[in-house]
Amino acid sequence: MKLTVSKSKNSASFYVQKTIRKPNGCVTSVTVEKLGNLTEVTAKAGGKDPYVWAQEYVNELNRREYEENREIIVSYSPSKLLKKNEQPTLKPWEKKVIRDYGLEQIVVCTNAGLSSKTNRKFNDKAADGVQIRSFITTQSVKQLPEYLKDFALAPADGISPDASGHLT
Repeated sequence: MKLTVSKSKNSASFYVQKTIRKPNGCVTSVTVEKLGNLTEVTAKAGGKDPYVWAQEYVNELNRREYEENREIIVSYSPSKLLKKNEQPTLKPWEKKVIRDYGLEQIVVCTNAGLSSKTNRKFNDKAADGVQIRSFITTQSVKQLPEYLKDFALAPADGISPDASGHLT
């Protein structure tokens, strides 16, 4: 978001604007909030310079928007050799994210290499009956025992493998 000041010969109007992309691909600015004219903003600023106060207000809005919309993605490669003193678990990193960023709603998606019982237990958290953290393990169907392949590929709701093994 940005501060836009529209000046006329008698006054100035302060707006908080944001650049967006429309569904048709065009980029345009939209007004998020009208802060008011110079007199109103001076009153809101409480003795501060109205231009400085308005810019600080926009900076705070940007900080809040960033906090609400941030997404943290970590890539892990099981084929990569671990460096000395590196742990083969995400648990310490997850604790750090929870502590440093205040995030509680986490979904950990990993391959079977990090799917230990302690990792699954650590990420199976619910609060007031609502799941707040989950742990998803992915594994190649080809590597499953035969009875699990049969279960995983059993027809359900019209989805079943064709002769080549692809789901249809």
